[in-house]
Amino acid sequence: MKRIKTPAIIYKMMMYSDKSAIATAFSLSHGKIKLFINKAYSKRGGVSKMLPGDLDFLKKSSSDLNKFYAFYQNIGMSHFLESPAVYLRMNLIFEVFDMFYGLDVPDERLWRLLMNVTPNNIRKSSIYISDYILSESGFRDNFIFCPSCDKHMNEGFMKNGRIFCGNCSSGSGFYIDEKLMEIFNAFEDNELYKKLFVNNDVEMMYWDFFQKYFHEITGKNLKTLDTLKLIE
Repeated sequence: MKRIKTPAIIYKMMMYSDKSAIATAFSLSHGKIKLFINKAYSKRGGVSKMLPGDLDFLKKSSSDLNKFYAFYQNIGMSHFLESPAVYLRMNLIFEVFDMFYGLDVPDERLWRLLMNVTPNNIRKSSIYISDYILSESGFRDNFIFCPSCDKHMNEGFMKNGRIFCGNCSSGSGFYIDEKLMEIFNAFEDNELYKKLFVNNDVEMMYWDFFQKYFHEITGKNLKTLDTLKLIE
C-alpha cells in the first residue's frame, strides 16, 4: 500500500451508506481509480463531483477500492461546475471514458486535453476528446478509408460499427455526410483541426453519429447525451 497525492477529477459517486460513497476518479498518476469516501455527503466532509483538484488517497495492492483521505479543489477550474455547457459535456465525456477505459491506466495526454477545456472551446474539445478516448482504447474503427475497397471517402454509410463507401454499402446504413467526413479528417490532421469550426448544429450532428456508433459497439446508449439535447 502506498499513499499518493495526484491531480484528479472525481466524476462519479454512488451512495454506500447514509453519508459514505463509492467514487470513481480519473487521476493523472494512475488513470481511473475507485475510492471509498467516508462522509462524502456530509456538510463538513462533502466532496464535489466533476471539479479538478488534488487527490490524497491510499493505493491498495489487495483491492481495487482505495482509501480516500482528502480532495483539495482547484478553484481556478471552477468553470467545470459554473458553466452548464462545460458541466454537461464533461459528464458526457466521462460516461464515454467510463465505458472504454479500465482501472489503473494513466493517460497524461487525456488529462491535458481535459484541463484545456473552457466554455469557449467546449463544443470542439468535447468531440475531439470523445474520439481520442475511442482511439486510445482501441474501439475506434477507421472512419476515412472504406474497409472493403480502401477508397478515401467523402461520404459513406455505417453498418455494424464500420463505415463503408456508397458502393460497398449498397447505399444502406446510417448515412455519413461530407461534414462528418470533414470532422473525421480533421481529427487526423492538426492543421485541418485548427481550421475546423464547430457550432451547435455541427456538434449535435457529430453526437448523433457517436450515439449510433456507441450503441452499435456496446449495445448501450449515452444517457447524458439525451439530457444535453433536451437542454440545448
